Amino acid sequence: MNTMSMRLTGSAASIDAMLDVLRGSAGVESIVELGVSEMPHMSEDSSSAELPSDTHTGARDVEVHVIDEAMLDNVRTRIEAAAHDAGVVVEWLESM
Repeated sequence: MNTMSMRLTGSAASIDAMLDVLRGSAGVESIVELGVSEMPHMSEDSSSAELPSDTHTGARDVEVHVIDEAMLDNVRTRIEAAAHDAGVVVEWLESM
């Protein structure tokens, strides 16, 4: 089994939608979520009151276990496409 480690940054709903697309995809054996970090952002109109905006961005560390080495490039391409479609930023945590 080959493991791809990444940090996903975006809204919880966007990250969930992206991971749902990947679950059950050819070549993906499993997806393991390692941790969640909430990062509230200040919006222009709430910054003077020091209140967080209604939109929160979070980061999740995730491992995707790929069935075999031959599928790595294919799965990586699907991860990047799903992230783009969901508005999620992918940071690869180890080189492939």
